[in-house]
Amino acid sequence: MNDEQDIQTLSAQKLREFINTHSESEYDLIDVRQPSEYEVSHIPGAKLLPLKEFVEHLGDIHPDRENIFYCSVGGRSMAAAVMAAESGAFRKGIYTLDGGIAAWNGKSLPDRPPMRLFESSRTLREALLTALELEKGSWLFYTELLKAPPKRFSCSSIQELADIKKSNARILHDTLKAVSSEEETEHMASFEKLFESLGGNIMASGDDPTPLLVWAKANYEDCEQLINLAVELEYRAYDLYRNMAFDAKNAEEEQAFLELSKREKQLLMRIAGEMDKAMAEIGRAA
Repeated sequence: MNDEQDIQTLSAQKLREFINTHSESEYDLIDVRQPSEYEVSHIPGAKLLPLKEFVEHLGDIHPDRENIFYCSVGGRSMAAAVMAAESGAFRKGIYTLDGGIAAWNGKSLPDRPPMRLFESSRTLREALLTALELEKGSWLFYTELLKAPPKRFSCSSIQELADIKKSNARILHDTLKAVSSEEETEHMASFEKLFESLGGNIMASGDDPTPLLVWAKANYEDCEQLINLAVELEYRAYDLYRNMAFDAKNAEEEQAFLELSKREKQLLMRIAGEMDKAMAEIGRAA
């Protein structure tokens, strides 16, 4: 059910080692930033393919080479890698540069708490309840951002993200009812009551979102970092639901999780597009 390629992440040091140990005919290094950003600084040998043109020119990327995508700090390149992996057109590795060109240039990024996926070795019902916590945690994160939204990222966009997180939770609640026994369904709270009762202490990282919210509040002026965090959150949720679809026990379960992964991918692209738009505006103003 899940034949999509895995996406691998390279540190700046690992990328340097990769470049030094591979022939240029074996890989392509693809910069998905805006032309103005590329002109200021880029990794030697990198090809420019802005994210907004990515789908249109996907066929121009060599399918039999290792493909390494990078951007400024990692958000847009992750979106590009997801599109490349989902296309099924590439037969070699798909990579992203962790921390983007900022890391390549040795610039320190704000020290954000690490993220990890939670354990998947659980029953379907337990996984659904965990996923509900994930969506509540993400909803809390976006609603908290609305109190002091980052520059160049509209309040309407953040509100839309929060609304979609709650909508995803409704889908999970419906799926939970469908896989529960008659007795469990009788004692199950309505969606609104259940959603309100959730602590939202898991998110896509598997951890309490409080450290991420503390970090976000300390970096409200750094629009790019906040959007990059949102991209990572949605990528991890996308990856989670994609794998839950793979482990589904029947067609109905698979379809529910595929729909959720599709929605997360759309969110991922939308957020990355916001970043691309913001960077293009900066380039025009320079």
